[in-house]
Amino acid sequence: MSDQALRPQDLGIGDLFERVRDAVIVADAHTGRIVLWNSAATEIFGYSVPEALEMNVEELVPERLRERHRDGLARYRETGHGPYIDSHRLLELPAMRNTGEEIRIEISLSPVEPRYSVGDEEKRYALAIVRDITARKGTEEALRESEARFHALVQNALDIVMVTDAQGTIRYISPSIERVLGYRPEEMVGTSTAGYVHADDLERALGELAEAASRPGVHPVAVETRVRHKDGSWRHLEGIANNLLDDPVVGGMVFNHRDVTERKRAEDEVRRLNEDLENRVEERTARLETALAELRASEERHRLLVDNVEDYAIFMMDPNGRVLDWNVGAERIFGYREAEIVGESSSILFTPEDSRDGAPERELSKADKEGRAEDERWHVRKDGSTFWASGFVRPIRDDVGNLRGFAKVARDITERKRAEEALSQSEERYRAVVKQSTDGIYLVDGKTRRILETNPALQNMLGYSAQELQGMELHEIVAHDREDVEANIRRTLREGWRFIRERRYRRKDGSAVDVEVVASAIHYGGKRVICAAIRDITERKRAEEVMRETREAERRRIARDLHDDVLQDLSYTAAALGMIVLDAERTGLEDELQKAIDALRRAAQGLRAAVNDLRLEEERNRPFAELVRYLVEGNRARAQGYGIRLEVEEGFPATPFGYAGVELLRIIHEALTNVRRHSGAASVLVSLRGEGGYLIAEISDDGRGFELATASGVGLSSMRERAAALGGELEIESEAGQGTTVHLRVPLPEKG
Repeated sequence: MSDQALRPQDLGIGDLFERVRDAVIVADAHTGRIVLWNSAATEIFGYSVPEALEMNVEELVPERLRERHRDGLARYRETGHGPYIDSHRLLELPAMRNTGEEIRIEISLSPVEPRYSVGDEEKRYALAIVRDITARKGTEEALRESEARFHALVQNALDIVMVTDAQGTIRYISPSIERVLGYRPEEMVGTSTAGYVHADDLERALGELAEAASRPGVHPVAVETRVRHKDGSWRHLEGIANNLLDDPVVGGMVFNHRDVTERKRAEDEVRRLNEDLENRVEERTARLETALAELRASEERHRLLVDNVEDYAIFMMDPNGRVLDWNVGAERIFGYREAEIVGESSSILFTPEDSRDGAPERELSKADKEGRAEDERWHVRKDGSTFWASGFVRPIRDDVGNLRGFAKVARDITERKRAEEALSQSEERYRAVVKQSTDGIYLVDGKTRRILETNPALQNMLGYSAQELQGMELHEIVAHDREDVEANIRRTLREGWRFIRERRYRRKDGSAVDVEVVASAIHYGGKRVICAAIRDITERKRAEEVMRETREAERRRIARDLHDDVLQDLSYTAAALGMIVLDAERTGLEDELQKAIDALRRAAQGLRAAVNDLRLEEERNRPFAELVRYLVEGNRARAQGYGIRLEVEEGFPATPFGYAGVELLRIIHEALTNVRRHSGAASVLVSLRGEGGYLIAEISDDGRGFELATASGVGLSSMRERAAALGGELEIESEAGQGTTVHLRVPLPEKG
């Protein structure tokens, strides 16, 4: 029995071979040649059975995977085993059709041997069951993109999207709340919706909430109420509520609100006008009802094609194009009554230019010859006005095929045309805004990191032409290391929107410009791209530098005055009291005087710490790690009953951080002060390390800890504000009896 004569029955797959819908392919493990190929394989790969039996199975494998394919086949040929053929699991792989198109397949591999001897040489065959999953993969990808678009739509929608728990506590609210009510989302999350509702509307609002809560699932309940703006004014909101508390994904009450304040004002004005017109409306309603009754009677007598169709003009013509029948829709659209138009040539419905050009005759001729003539053009009403009409003409024939006339259907698409024109104008306005913006704007491909488009402001800011910027990689114009740029790109693509704060961009001449950056991830031209707006803050930075120098001079003056005057006075007073104590022996006043001396010494110590804090900016040019070491030593000297350790990671930058270092030092100082005053700790650890372009500082103690919900105070607020100003974040971990850890994470400041 030769390979050429191999049949499915010889391998024990006779019944399976042609019945299954999946492709069944058998290949010789020694040569790779295909020996069996069913009709399902032809449908998937495009090769006929004779073509396939002349092929090597390698031809179905993409070029980039063929080396791995050969290795696997050799392993099976030599050992009878392989990681895939022994796995008994489905594999998802790319494959090639006869057209060169790459498709995705699901494949199961099994060893197979003939039931009968094939000669002296031992033969090994591989059986592949293949299913085309290209369409399924496309559907899955489309679903992922749809979910991403939906999330972006919610985040950027003009309407407010809000999710609450069953008691009305806000768990999520979309960014549009700031535009409508002036609150930032984080200000409202965790608060009760009832706190924002007008007192006169509260009872009704609670009733609407109860109704929605009683109807689990997507059963929209209309809601309308007045809500307090952050400035104290009231805005009218209306929308719908759905009870998705049982939905495992949402787990809450979902509200969609729209600001209808202006509409309400307009409605009030319309209501006032309507009241003035009521008398005349009542008088004319009676006449209109009489006219409508006559019109309905006419429609019932004269209709051959349709009943009660008002949005479409439907009428019949004889073979010469003269009108035979006229429906109410045609009367509404063209303005002619049936009695006025029947018997007239349909050419009067065309513009004079089209009539002179023979358009009516060509339309009927095409319908006669081809069975249908579609058209979209200007038509003319009875009053001479024109409108865009879209429709078709079909011939009417008798039983033997003789032409008896034509039927025409048309509808007014003027509003659609206007909407299309308005959309075009809107796009033009958008481009004009981008071009005229004083902020630099650019689009960068989220995959290749290359610039797609820029506006004139960016070109002027960096000194490049639009052609030069197009195609450049983003890191070429951002004056930060590549990994830092990549980290911001990845985070923007992941989060959808970022305020990146201060950055430095590189001009064409090599100089740098300080900017603020806001970036959003959007879909553009079928791609996931980043739209970034940058603002030149060079002048603002100069003004801040002047202000910083002024503050520094004032700090030095205050520190000098405190040290030279107040601190010296306290020291002299403490010394004088010490002398008085010696003279007051056995008077009974020794203890009280000693308490006063101790209080003066504590005040002097605190004042000395304040003076040192005021002088911190003088130390900005010292290495940051050295400043922290100095700070820890000072706190260690003041510590009573606990120890403080400092750990600095090997390789931590041994350079000054300038003013940023001073701000970081103040945060660490505030954390150590809190430990000394409140923790009751026995041990404190301060650690510094670098991590992915960020400085990580941690202050941990083994003290009494506290409940985070009760944390408050100016100190914590100040620490968080300083961290945010440096582009970073500060987090606190604490639990009663378990100690406290302060985590500080900020971008590594510029060295020097």
